[in-house]
Amino acid sequence: MKVHVQVAALVSVMVWCCLHAVRGANILAVLPWEGRSHWIMHRELLVELARRGHNLTVMTPFHQPGDPWEVIRTHAPFVEGGKFDFVEYGSLSPFTQQTVVSGIGTEVCRRLMDNPGVRDLIDSRQRTYDLLIMEGFFHDCFLAFSHKYRAPTVLTCTFGGGSSWDNHPMGNPYPLAYLPEAGLAYSSSMSLFQKTYNALFSLAINLHRVLVYFPVMDEMVREHFGDPSMPPLVELQRNASLLLVNNHFSFDYPRPLAPNTVQVAGMHIRPPKALPKDQEDDSRKPTVVLTRLQRQYEAVRTGTAAVSRSRALAAGVAGAAVSDGAKFRREQEDLQEFMDAAAEGVIYFSMGSNVKSTDLSEEVRAVFLKTFARLRQKVLWKLEGDSLPNQPANLRISSWFPQSDLLAHRNMRLFITHGGMMSLLEALYAGVPLLGVPIFGDQVSNLLRARDSGYGLVLHLRNITQESFDWAVNELLTDPRYAENARRLSRLFHDRPEPPLETAVRSVESVLRHGGARHTRPAALHLGWHQHLLLDVAAFVLLSALSAAAGAVLAVRFLVRTFFRKSAVPASSKKKTAKKD
Repeated sequence: MKVHVQVAALVSVMVWCCLHAVRGANILAVLPWEGRSHWIMHRELLVELARRGHNLTVMTPFHQPGDPWEVIRTHAPFVEGGKFDFVEYGSLSPFTQQTVVSGIGTEVCRRLMDNPGVRDLIDSRQRTYDLLIMEGFFHDCFLAFSHKYRAPTVLTCTFGGGSSWDNHPMGNPYPLAYLPEAGLAYSSSMSLFQKTYNALFSLAINLHRVLVYFPVMDEMVREHFGDPSMPPLVELQRNASLLLVNNHFSFDYPRPLAPNTVQVAGMHIRPPKALPKDQEDDSRKPTVVLTRLQRQYEAVRTGTAAVSRSRALAAGVAGAAVSDGAKFRREQEDLQEFMDAAAEGVIYFSMGSNVKSTDLSEEVRAVFLKTFARLRQKVLWKLEGDSLPNQPANLRISSWFPQSDLLAHRNMRLFITHGGMMSLLEALYAGVPLLGVPIFGDQVSNLLRARDSGYGLVLHLRNITQESFDWAVNELLTDPRYAENARRLSRLFHDRPEPPLETAVRSVESVLRHGGARHTRPAALHLGWHQHLLLDVAAFVLLSALSAAAGAVLAVRFLVRTFFRKSAVPASSKKKTAKKD
């Protein structure tokens, strides 16, 4: 009898597991932007969704062997056949930057529409999806998949709390009186001139999206999807069920958010691991370098490269993999020992994944090098290249470092950064003060928040001198208030009911369970802009007031005329009587 009970219990568990697996949803994730930082934010979310039994199809230019999903490989660089100059891009005005990146997004959509994998998604009649996850960043053409597959949409925003054009489609108010548009170097305490510019800038970029960007995208979608019932992309954007923002009020300006918008800043950050100790430690190998080489080798092995070159290319890739792997191990050798032995602390310097340190001018790099050579602290510099002339003994360079793990080390004293959101969050997670050198986009506003919060300083690339860089580094190292503020804000950042990745997954699965999230959509989404701004109420009150005033004037005139008419009659009769007498 006991055996039968055990067997029945085992069968019940197996049936429950099978049913649980069947309930796994089919999810399409569209993440085609060729920016690694954008991919970094999303990858952990996708891994966790796959771990929970969901079936994922991921459209992305990034791939690692063993990723638990079907990959639709895309390749649409910012500049076809060339290199995008981020430093020059950062010198443009904020509005010009917006129009340039929207133009890039349009070209990305145009090129990917002819991608074989994307064409299969567009034309397929066998595929079914329960959910679309998509970054809302200038490739809105792919919102059409939500209509094709009749799937609710989860949008994501990598650059903090987003701009007005991210928030308005979700019904979130965006008060321009104290919330600067993304890309503007303003705080929440703006002067009259800054508020005026903020309002005009917001009007300009939203008009550009409505009058230029979306019409081109709509035409492209109609041409390639061939669906006469396809609604405008603006409408599909407004029908999104959830927006995940890479933001948290511990470091950003508090803002009003509807229940369909969830803050998940830091969901990409894993708990820190031990650093590499020696050549035999493979736990933290160069995933970026080796993955790139493995992708090249895989392209040859699967026949996507020219057959006539396959053998030579395969041999070259294999040799490059060995060479790069050996170079990486030399760079990373005894990194844990390097950090542990730094009695005076360590400074980490990285310009992120888009801008390379070698993109900076020789004069600026010479300033950095001269300052580093004077320091008692050790320095780790993410620098591309095999060697650095006049490299001081306290400086180690490498094309890649395990950044998040480095920042979490107890001897880390300062992070010199470009101010990208991923780097800002990892520094905040670890409680490390910042010296920011912003280049483009939201980096200036990110670093201004760090400065205003008391745990960072900002130097603009065009104004860096030996004196200013020396002062900023020494100020951050010698004044304990910066480190204290960084640790205080880190505690606020960690003080949440649950980890941000758990919040993100729970929110996504809630959309799946309910087939959308219409119950979280504010009524503002059903109002016109004039109603949202209460212009109809203002017009009604004004007309009512004018009507009342006009009525009062008419009444007064009537009373006055009546009174004077009555008083005039007796006077005339008196005159007639007097004449008779």
